[in-house]
Amino acid sequence: MACSMTTFRKRRLPILSICAVAHFPGVIAMLSRYSIRSKLVAVISLLLLVFGGTGMLAISNMRLIQGDVADFQSRWLPAVRLLGNLRAYTIRYGRVVRDHILESDSAKKASAEKLLADLTRDIEREGAA
Repeated sequence: MACSMTTFRKRRLPILSICAVAHFPGVIAMLSRYSIRSKLVAVISLLLLVFGGTGMLAISNMRLIQGDVADFQSRWLPAVRLLGNLRAYTIRYGRVVRDHILESDSAKKASAEKLLADLTRDIEREGAA
């Protein structure tokens, strides 16, 4: 029996059953031996196995992602934070140098020099950490 549209129209049968009979004649006979209850249990069990396998795959992938995130957190984030702090220190250092150069009062120049020494110490401490 060929699986064609004319066959479907003449017999008014579902496409799946005609194609199954045409291409796999033993399938219908084999499945007719089991009750609907057994068929449903088998299908639900198969779905549960597939969903369980998918879940296990997702859990293993999440563990890999968590390892990468931990590496990123322990290695890269401190370096980015250090670069941000060094940028802020550099901007502040430039402002203090500018103020020191433009200042004519010796007391204010001394306080600017003290601030420059403090900033230099902070930058070195930040770089060593």
